[in-house]
Amino acid sequence: MGARYYMYLDEAGNFDFSQKGSKHFIMTCVVMSRPFKHVQELSSVKYDCLEDGIDPKKCRDAHKFHATEDKQAVRDAVFNVIEKHLNDISVYSVIIRKNMTNPAIRDQATLYLKVFQWLVGFVFNQENLEDADSVVVITDSIPVKKKLGDLRGALKKYMNGCLAEKNIPYKLYHHRSESDVNLQVADYCCWAIQRKWERGDARSYEIIQSAIKGEGDLFKNGDTVYYRFEK
Repeated sequence: MGARYYMYLDEAGNFDFSQKGSKHFIMTCVVMSRPFKHVQELSSVKYDCLEDGIDPKKCRDAHKFHATEDKQAVRDAVFNVIEKHLNDISVYSVIIRKNMTNPAIRDQATLYLKVFQWLVGFVFNQENLEDADSVVVITDSIPVKKKLGDLRGALKKYMNGCLAEKNIPYKLYHHRSESDVNLQVADYCCWAIQRKWERGDARSYEIIQSAIKGEGDLFKNGDTVYYRFEK
């Protein structure tokens, strides 16, 4: 019997293609399978946070770990748990240099779809999913304002080509990160990768580095720079 795989996807960076925007758009996928041994430990960290007190503005409906907003002590606790379970996850990431991105694919829906296709296609090839009993793919809420329905349809169509046509059962969901602590693990891994690329800060990246199985800088060999960032 094959394994039942889960793929959790999160992205970092924005869709502002100017000197004021982020330098990169990054999408990260964390692959894991049940049982999720880290979940109980992260729940303990969560309840520690609740007991210590959380800013109500950051915790209106449900507490979630969000690396960008979490205090350093919380980040340290979360990364400590992730580090203990690196053998249970595989991390893949696609990095887009925004100032080398052709204007033809800068539309939010177009860029998200292409990066999703590049990343998921690479994961399928690397993880050898042909033997999987099933695959569950869960993205964070899609950060696209227009044509969201069309984008979801295009993502599903791509998944059909990757899996359904190969007789591999799959499910594709788009959930808020509050709903699943594993999406929050993906957030932390994506944040660590973004910090390295965006700021040259590799401290958190080095914690998860042994679990990173693929890190694609897609436009590194490009020869067209559409704009430059201020130093």
